[in-house]
Amino acid sequence: MSKRSDTGLKSIGLLLLALALAGVVIAAGPVVVAPGQVSASDWLLFSGPLLAVTVAIAAAYLGWRGYLERRDSERHRIGQQQDAAFAIVKTGIGKFLDAIEAIWWGIDRTLDPTGNPSLDSARRGFTADSFNTLPDAEGIEEIRIVAARLDPLRQHRVLSVVSLLEQVYYLRRRLLGRPPLATPPEQWQLQMFELCRIHFSHIGDYVGKLDPQFAARFQDRVQMCAKNPDMSGQITKAKASWVMEEGQILRTKPPALS
Repeated sequence: MSKRSDTGLKSIGLLLLALALAGVVIAAGPVVVAPGQVSASDWLLFSGPLLAVTVAIAAAYLGWRGYLERRDSERHRIGQQQDAAFAIVKTGIGKFLDAIEAIWWGIDRTLDPTGNPSLDSARRGFTADSFNTLPDAEGIEEIRIVAARLDPLRQHRVLSVVSLLEQVYYLRRRLLGRPPLATPPEQWQLQMFELCRIHFSHIGDYVGKLDPQFAARFQDRVQMCAKNPDMSGQITKAKASWVMEEGQILRTKPPALS
């Protein structure tokens, strides 16, 4: 029960006590001041209305308390339902994060050239194929439906993560599709890998707001850039001439969390 509700009950209780004391004074007053014996009709004439008001306030007090108990019980039930829905949402998002984490690891290795063209080419092909391990995109819509049962704050955070997950599938379509004209396939793959790595870091930021357990999964990669800006160029920028321009990178960043 909230403090505001308790305050309301205390106010009603104090009013009830004041009326009870007033009733005692009014009921005893005629007996004290009357020269003779007070008849029942005369006593009720003075005390009857006050007793009726007292009974009415007592009934209101009991009714209000019952309402608050039912309301708290309903809130508890809704809270349990929201917690159950949030557990389902976290499980669904976790399946996507499992795949993204493995893909991210592959991208990190691919963007670290070995100097062996054959090995670098094999890594690019393996990493591109790893995008096919992403769960079915229909799972994102299922998460969105379950998120509708959450409270506004958690719903907003979940939908922010869902929006970023949808963009992962858009990036996959671009990566596996035809490169733009006059762009070598190798350069296109490396650019898309770099763009995906930047996008994954944004997902790490957002899931960190959603759940601490998710934040721990990407803590090392995300915090390395945040705590050491001098290293950001080595982590979020490419290491060769195929690096995207700074303006292209900034356009990929989603709006800041409120």
